[in-house]
Amino acid sequence: MATKASPKPKTSKNTTSSLDIKNKGTAKKTTAKKTAAQQYNLSGKTNNATNAVTKQYQGYQNQYNANVNKQVSNDVASSNAQYDASAKSAALRNAVQQKELQRQMYRNGITGGASETSLMNAANNYANQQTSISNNRAAAANKIRQQGEASKASFALSNAQNRDTAMQQAKDRVYNQYQNWLKRKDDLRKENKEDKRYKKEWKYKVKQNKLDRKERANERKYARRTERYQVEAQGYNTVKGYNKAIKKAKKKGNAREVAYLRQGKRLLKERNWNRKHSK
Repeated sequence: MATKASPKPKTSKNTTSSLDIKNKGTAKKTTAKKTAAQQYNLSGKTNNATNAVTKQYQGYQNQYNANVNKQVSNDVASSNAQYDASAKSAALRNAVQQKELQRQMYRNGITGGASETSLMNAANNYANQQTSISNNRAAAANKIRQQGEASKASFALSNAQNRDTAMQQAKDRVYNQYQNWLKRKDDLRKENKEDKRYKKEWKYKVKQNKLDRKERANERKYARRTERYQVEAQGYNTVKGYNKAIKKAKKKGNAREVAYLRQGKRLLKERNWNRKHSK
């Protein structure tokens, strides 16, 4: 007979320790207050300006170098063509001279070792001439290249000086913009401060007016009570007494006193009625 396996204890998926619960929400974000330069990103804008100047003048240098290299290549090609033409002309002259020399020796009857010596001397002269042309060709090409490198170096020096001047101007321009930004910020702060002061004064005046109105209302209320008490103190603490007082006030033409007396008469009736029915 198969036996059932004992059930596993249930565990909640989201389990948090007491320490986590205690520390939850206690961590506060601490952020350092940024300075004005950090708020404006002065260093970043300065770097961007200087990088733009560097890129601009590097472009000038690259363009000048490309132009010089192209000019040097053209000049070297032209110089080599001239020397190649000279070498070709020398080769033609040498061939003509060789044939002419052989004819002269044949007419003069020069043969054997003497003729070979003459031909060898002519060949050596031609070889020396070709070597000189080749050396001059290489020297001329090197001179053109050196002049190109010197031109690029001279331009690089002046370009670097102009770049440094432009870079300093860019830094000054960014710093002046930063100073203008600070001035505008300070002006806005002063305006906001003035606005807050005006609002505070306005709120104080409104509050003071409310207090003044409340105080005047309390004074009027106190005056009415005082007059009512004075009326009661004169013996007008009955309905008949109030009626007599109202007649006197009407004869005097004092409408305000009549209103107060009528109010006191109404209050007296209410008080008497409350006393009668409260027993």
